[in-house]
Amino acid sequence: MMKKLTNQLTLFSIFFALTFGLQSCKTSMKVKENNYQDAVEQINEKFQNAYGTQNDKAIKKLYTDDASLVTPYSTVQGSEAIRAYLEKDFSNHQSNTRMKITTESIENKTNDTLIVKGRYHITGNKIKPNVPFELEGPYTHICVKENGEWKISKTDYTADLNIND
Repeated sequence: MMKKLTNQLTLFSIFFALTFGLQSCKTSMKVKENNYQDAVEQINEKFQNAYGTQNDKAIKKLYTDDASLVTPYSTVQGSEAIRAYLEKDFSNHQSNTRMKITTESIENKTNDTLIVKGRYHITGNKIKPNVPFELEGPYTHICVKENGEWKISKTDYTADLNIND
């Protein structure tokens, strides 16, 4: 009887340890996923705010030095070239230009590399001629951790065909 009780307690202990251990892993994984989500949300918020104020220098800071930007119109290499590209783009827009970025998925490739997919939506008015424009479509960011900070190493976006620009 005592041996049977000891075996049952041992089985219960193993079951409890496994259950608690698995739960701890799940909790730990959720914390990591939430940290990635928080990091991506911070990048998106900074990007949206900088785009809305046409601050090409603030957007440059979100990119690694060797980052690339692939657009429907061109490919730009390097954070300084991305800044210059945006500066030129902003010169054609009135100050009411706004961007909304939504995240649809975050894939953790490694602890230091994320693939972020979502959609962007830009609205505003062109300066010449003074006409409204709207542009939206899917985007992909590859984000890397650089000196403890998440940055964008590549942005690839396309435009939906039914939106004017």
